[in-house]
Amino acid sequence: MMKNFFGVWHGDYSLADKTFVPNVILASDRMPTGKGSKPLRIEGKDGMVAFVKQCREGWKEYTFELLQSISEQNKISIQWKMNGVTGENMRIKTPLKPGSKISFKGIDFIVLDECSGLIREINMAQDLITFFHELELGHVSV
Repeated sequence: MMKNFFGVWHGDYSLADKTFVPNVILASDRMPTGKGSKPLRIEGKDGMVAFVKQCREGWKEYTFELLQSISEQNKISIQWKMNGVTGENMRIKTPLKPGSKISFKGIDFIVLDECSGLIREINMAQDLITFFHELELGHVSV
């Protein structure tokens, strides 16, 4: 399952049907919007794929490395590291030049559907402060 999960994050959206239940939910940290912040909640398999596409937008390279994992019954906790290289048209405006390397870590707590074994719920906590520092963002409005 984790191979499929990381495959989707690496851009192979054809794996979505083999990875997520149709009504999957992703909940994450509050995300800055430029006008404050809002909770991040993604609903549905199509919403999840759209979210991953949006996250990947503008990056020349955008990959994840599994650092460690632990599981019990239908629950999996993973620590990951995102390794990216900035592209020409970054969705997040940064003073970095294209080709700059970025990395930060996060933890996902994943709940699998007990019948299908597909991912039903993802609770994501990411080190956004490190991410923003890596992007050389001096001010983030929250």
